[in-house]
Amino acid sequence: MNWLVILRRQLYRFILSINTVIDVHTERLNSEMGFRVPLPIMLGLLGVAAMTMFLLGINDGYHERNNRIALIVLVVILSLVFLLFVGLDRSNSGLIRVPVKPLLDLEQRLSLLP
Repeated sequence: MNWLVILRRQLYRFILSINTVIDVHTERLNSEMGFRVPLPIMLGLLGVAAMTMFLLGINDGYHERNNRIALIVLVVILSLVFLLFVGLDRSNSGLIRVPVKPLLDLEQRLSLLP
């Protein structure tokens, strides 16, 4: 009978720890979805980049000597900045991934503060 009580306690602790992991994961996903850059701002950034490239193309068309390399470098830089912005906004997928451990360490340190 004694081993049954011990087994029941261990099973309860195990289920409780799994429930805690699920709760923390759900809380992280919900907070990540809530703190994204709004779509109109992302579209505005894309529009500004497109207008910049368009106006520089028009400006370059007025000159007799065209500097194609500078235009290509500018397009690549604007594209990389936009991709960096999107990558940092969506930190759980893509090329830029944010590890969870520093966030958990910070939470533990903040819980120790009075």
